[in-house]
Amino acid sequence: MRIIIDCRYILDPPNGQFGGISEYADGLIRALLDLKTGNEFVLFFSEKYSGDLAVARGGVEVVRVPVKRGSFFFNHFVFPRLVRLSRPDIFFAPQGQLPLGWRGRAVVTVHDLAIFGHPEWFPGGFSRWFSTKLVVPWSLRRAEKIIAVSEATKKDLMRLFKIPDEKIFIVYPDVVVSEHVENGSSDYFLCLGTIEPRKNFLLAAQAIKILREKFPEAKLLIVGGRGWKFAETIKEFDPEFVEELGFVSCEQKFSLLAKAQALVFPSLYEGFGLPPLEAMKLGVPVITTRAGALPEVCGEAARYVSINDPVELARAMEEMFAENLRAGYIERGLKQAEKFSWKKSAEEILNILSL
Repeated sequence: MRIIIDCRYILDPPNGQFGGISEYADGLIRALLDLKTGNEFVLFFSEKYSGDLAVARGGVEVVRVPVKRGSFFFNHFVFPRLVRLSRPDIFFAPQGQLPLGWRGRAVVTVHDLAIFGHPEWFPGGFSRWFSTKLVVPWSLRRAEKIIAVSEATKKDLMRLFKIPDEKIFIVYPDVVVSEHVENGSSDYFLCLGTIEPRKNFLLAAQAIKILREKFPEAKLLIVGGRGWKFAETIKEFDPEFVEELGFVSCEQKFSLLAKAQALVFPSLYEGFGLPPLEAMKLGVPVITTRAGALPEVCGEAARYVSINDPVELARAMEEMFAENLRAGYIERGLKQAEKFSWKKSAEEILNILSL
């Protein structure tokens, strides 16, 4: 089988830090290529990508295309013609969107539909309208099969778009963490993710202030991009005990995470939630909410809190200073993380592509 994979959005990340969908695609593609099943893969990358995935090898062709950001005609009509020249059996879009000009067989991965269920969490504008009103709905109708990264995402697909059950396949992703970091608890808690309303980091900032009444050395570090409403959000952060670090390299991220007292992830909604899985794999306790797919990711391993109670979150953070409680969360987290495997995910997706 000749499989085309759209990798154009996997660009060289700032400071070596991937966004969630790029991290998903990078890990999945590596796992697919490692299976060595005799299938042929054609990977379409941006001409600016310089990572090691874009290397031709046995059974793998690499095609580079110009970056045409904002070019409707190129992205939706010229690009599909370039793809057809590669004589594909099927086109796979790990980012969930198909070019409007694509007319062949296709499979997409859907990660998160929060923008449809809670538009108030996102900025407006033409780009949002074009994506939510045209490209995403069309892609979901056009795709032969849809891969959902969680049961929560599958339910959203069925509820919001009336996609039939038999068209959706749940395949959980995995994460790859550094093997060269040392664990050890410090006095800081860590938040990972873009600073934007739905990540709910303001709740963590309020909780750390309460926690410091008993543990005055406690701090909150926030690592990630600066998203919508960033400026007004950080105005609420007290720089004395809340430090916003922006993007850091993957190695720095894992080093900070491994030494954190716990990951604090008070999200209002997640289609999956990679940071909690990263934390569990590194042996770090997770404090999170039951929003979206987070209970699927964390199982019984996390300390769950409500999405709007800073006192409850502060109490959960305080528990992490009790060694026996913290050790229990670490043990359960490591066991829960073993349920996720890129090899298993790749095998399942390859089977779906072959149906």
